[in-house]
Amino acid sequence: MSSPTIFYNLGKITVWLWYRLIKKKKFKYKDMIFQYPGWLFWVIGLGIGVLIIVCGYFLLIRLENQRTI
Repeated sequence: MSSPTIFYNLGKITVWLWYRLIKKKKFKYKDMIFQYPGWLFWVIGLGIGVLIIVCGYFLLIRLENQRTI
């Protein structure tokens, strides 16, 4: 199992990349915790974590089905 802080940091990195790449604004990574609540990083990080796990699961199923054919 992974540490819960991985999901928190994944959420912070996602918000930071959103600002940097989509909104094209300069935003310091350190200042994000003062501008947004902590639960936002948890929700985004957990959502992306679940998405990665589900995609990996279906990828493994697909690879196993190709191997048996």
